[in-house]
Amino acid sequence: MTIRNRLTFLFSSIVAATMLIFCVLIHLVSERNRQVEFSTTLKEKALYTANFVIDLDEINPEVLKKYSTKNTNVLENQSVMVYDNDDKMHPIIYRSGEMNVPSIDQYFYKFDAKKERSVKLDDDSEIVGVLFKYGSKNYVSVAKAYDHYGILYHKNLGKNLLIGWFLSVFVVVLLGWYYSKKALQPINDVINQVEKIGFTNLDQRVKAGEDDDEIATLANTFNGMLSRLKKSFEAQKSFVSNASHELRTPLTAMNGQIEVALMKDRNNEEYKQTLFSIKDDITEMTALSNGLLDLASIESGLAKIHFEEVRIDEILWEAQSDLTKKQPNAKVSIAFGEIPDEEDDFMINANEQLLKTAVFNLMENGCKFSKDQKVEVILSFIKDKIKISFTNFGAVIPSEDLPHLFIPFYRSESTKKVKGHGIGLPLTQKIVLLHNGNITVESTEKTGTTFTLIIKR
Repeated sequence: MTIRNRLTFLFSSIVAATMLIFCVLIHLVSERNRQVEFSTTLKEKALYTANFVIDLDEINPEVLKKYSTKNTNVLENQSVMVYDNDDKMHPIIYRSGEMNVPSIDQYFYKFDAKKERSVKLDDDSEIVGVLFKYGSKNYVSVAKAYDHYGILYHKNLGKNLLIGWFLSVFVVVLLGWYYSKKALQPINDVINQVEKIGFTNLDQRVKAGEDDDEIATLANTFNGMLSRLKKSFEAQKSFVSNASHELRTPLTAMNGQIEVALMKDRNNEEYKQTLFSIKDDITEMTALSNGLLDLASIESGLAKIHFEEVRIDEILWEAQSDLTKKQPNAKVSIAFGEIPDEEDDFMINANEQLLKTAVFNLMENGCKFSKDQKVEVILSFIKDKIKISFTNFGAVIPSEDLPHLFIPFYRSESTKKVKGHGIGLPLTQKIVLLHNGNITVESTEKTGTTFTLIIKR
């Protein structure tokens, strides 16, 4: 079932049920009011006749009956009976019409505790008995009649309400069908626009009118997704292009060296130099490939990353040791800020290998771009966070280059002479974000260049 059909059905069902309840209530209230009004009329008829009879008991009963039939307040099939309630025999003082009620005594005799009683008979006639006192004696006046006009009016009201209900439901269904289409039209517009968007026109955006409603929010959310997809495609395109270029460079260099070596016969020393140069290129290409694989694995979310409790100070010492083995001239000094009282405060929930890779990259970068190949590392503890700063006093990074440092393969003009590929910092940022942390950089002439790493404990 489509949303339009579902909305129309639900809307029509709710309105139809509400109107049906309303019609039933009107019908019931109308019937109740008719009964009350007719009972009141019968009661007035009974009292009026009884008082008239008792006051003028010397008048001929035939005259009273003639007066009663000519009274304008005549009811259909009416009959009135007045009898003496004090007398055990209940002698009838006055009777008009036929009071053909079986066992009338069970309804109105001996009801001293209740001075009024109303009964509806099987033929829809109604009978009302009233106990009243006149002088020193108690009398009972009983009036019976059939509310022909009231019942007929009530039946007609029921038919009109039923017809009106069916017509109203029909109109509601039509209106629901129309307005559901109108309400869902913006969604159909969004669907039509989305179907026209492909990878070749990701810059196109969805329009959903000027209303600030849920559909507009949906369109804005979809536009945000398109923006992210466009950035992802552009980043992927740039990544593939740069990766191809970076991988092609060492391969071209190796191929050139091999061709030069094969152009003529050479001695063993020259062949060794060529092989050592090729080995360096292979080592560089291997490091680049590993970095690309790590970066792609983290970005795609395919890596199975296991977190556990590790000591942050041990990770720093291990990274320092690894860097010293790789680059003996590198100088990494590790200092502590305010040392916590509890040893458990050194613990952090992290992936040891990935976090050590991030720390290693920052140490290596600091030594690489420092004039004396030295980097200062300071470990601090701030409430529930761990702060690690890496400072070197090399060339100042231009302010226009700072926003681009964490873009894969980005290298500023000032660093083109330094060996590297531009994937260390992007990989480090991905690892830090993976650990719910953040990394910032500042570079000035006085304070040097400082990368600050903050991770929640």
